[in-house]
Amino acid sequence: MANLCDIKGLSVKVRGLNRSLKRHAVFRWLQHQNSSFIFLQETYSSKECENTWRAEWGGEIICNHGTNHSKGTMILFHPKLNLEFEKQITDKNGRYIILDGMFSDTRLVLVNIYAPNDVHQQICFFFYAEETNHRRGFQLHVG
Repeated sequence: MANLCDIKGLSVKVRGLNRSLKRHAVFRWLQHQNSSFIFLQETYSSKECENTWRAEWGGEIICNHGTNHSKGTMILFHPKLNLEFEKQITDKNGRYIILDGMFSDTRLVLVNIYAPNDVHQQICFFFYAEETNHRRGFQLHVG
């Protein structure tokens, strides 16, 4: 993966990866997709499982934990992808990850969002996300 044209992304709502049999099947399927990075939502992850999941994946992972029954976002990276991140921003509820970094000589910003289902909660979520990230130096525009 030498240049920006070779970058391929994928987004998957996994509805929990705590069961090892399911996680192994999902990781195996994802590895066959040959993506540079993969956005996962509803991982149901915790700090305690990060190192195990990283070893099982075989590449870098960035997590934002929800609970073991809801939420949680994660970005998985192809083992051969060489990215350097200058900023990492997450919310406290496991709903988003924003990574700002460099790939070769190109700035790359990756955003993984798992928004609430309720429309009123969505409005509040995106308002809060925009305000929070604006204060941190990001302009967040979503559709």
